[in-house]
Amino acid sequence: IVDGRVEGVMGMFARFPLTQTTFEEIGGIAQAVALVIMRQRVEQALRTSEQRFRGYFESSQIGMTVTHPEKGWLEVNS
Repeated sequence: IVDGRVEGVMGMFARFPLTQTTFEEIGGIAQAVALVIMRQRVEQALRTSEQRFRGYFESSQIGMTVTHPEKGWLEVNS
């Protein structure tokens, strides 16, 4: 569970009784896996957003620029 949302389900089989420590370790592993899944989703959303912006920027019929306060103009569309 990350931020109150279930990110996935992890199952396991044990050949011995599990202790509280073992459950806590498993919980830590599950949390780490959930964070990796969440990071992958966020990275994919960022790639999608960047592609959408690039498409709007490059196909716009009006002039657009990307500027930086110290570096000046970074990009100008055609």
